[in-house]
Amino acid sequence: MSSSRPTEMTIRNFLHKELEKREVKVESERSYNTPIGRLVPDMLLRNGAECVVETKLGAEAKLLDAIVRLYDYSKYTDAKGAFAVLFPEELRRPWTVEVLERIALDPKLKYVVTAIFKDFRGALEVFQRSTALDVYSILFVCWSSKEGYCNKF
Repeated sequence: MSSSRPTEMTIRNFLHKELEKREVKVESERSYNTPIGRLVPDMLLRNGAECVVETKLGAEAKLLDAIVRLYDYSKYTDAKGAFAVLFPEELRRPWTVEVLERIALDPKLKYVVTAIFKDFRGALEVFQRSTALDVYSILFVCWSSKEGYCNKF
């Protein structure tokens, strides 16, 4: 099996699969027409309320772009929340998908999740986690929470 340089979409697919295993309804590539143009989140989490997810792979500077997008989603869409997930740069190395999936779960890798909510949680929250499993848990618990359980992270 050949190895190629993974893309953001390759890594995003791991996240999508894991959320679906947890019975989260995930929709890919939905678009919103807004006064500032078309906004297309990487994923839409659905359980009554909608939350959008933007993903970035690589340098932490990309996180700023994702945060700007979160504000756009919170201002111009009906989504009740927006998440930005920064995947670690180490996942860019040329590995097979099977090896990459195993490496993505390495507890030494640093993931960053940022969220904005349109409820009592409100403003920007930043969660720095050491494992992909923690990222899945943050998205699942915060997305499904009506009681502010995000604060426990």
